Amino acid sequence: MSRHFPTIRPEGDAPLNTQPTSGPFGCHDTLRKGPTSARAEVAPKHPVEVAQAKHEAHHEKLKMSIMGAIQGPAAPQLVKLERAIYAQNQRLPSLHSSHLALDVSTGRLGVMDFDDFLNDPRDSEKMVDVHTAVEASPAFKR
Repeated sequence: MSRHFPTIRPEGDAPLNTQPTSGPFGCHDTLRKGPTSARAEVAPKHPVEVAQAKHEAHHEKLKMSIMGAIQGPAAPQLVKLERAIYAQNQRLPSLHSSHLALDVSTGRLGVMDFDDFLNDPRDSEKMVDVHTAVEASPAFKR
C-alpha cells in the first residue's frame, strides 16, 4: 500500500509578471508601491524567495498527509473542520476576534506578528456605536 506524500522541497514555479502595475489613474503609484524596476517585474523570483513564500502552506500539507497516514483519513478532516470553526468571528461586529484558539491549533502562538508589537489597526480609539454596527451587519439582518 503506497501513500503519496508531498515532496520535502516545495516546487519553484513562479509565473512571470509581465503586466505593468498601475494605480487608479492608469500609472504606477510610486508613493504606495515604491519605485518601479523593470527587472523586478520581468525576472523570475529567486528559488529561495519562492521556497520561503510557500514554506508554511507546504509544511501544513506535509503534516496533514503524515497525520492521515498515521491516524487515518478522518484525522486531517477533523483538524480542518476545527480550524474552520476557530476562524469564525463569534463576537459582535464592532469587536474583532483575536482567534486565539486558531493560533494555538496552527502552532502560531509563539510567532511575533505585526499585531503583537505594533498594535492591531482594528484597535483604534474611534468610538463605534455597537447597536448600529449590529443592525448593519449581514448576520443579523432578517
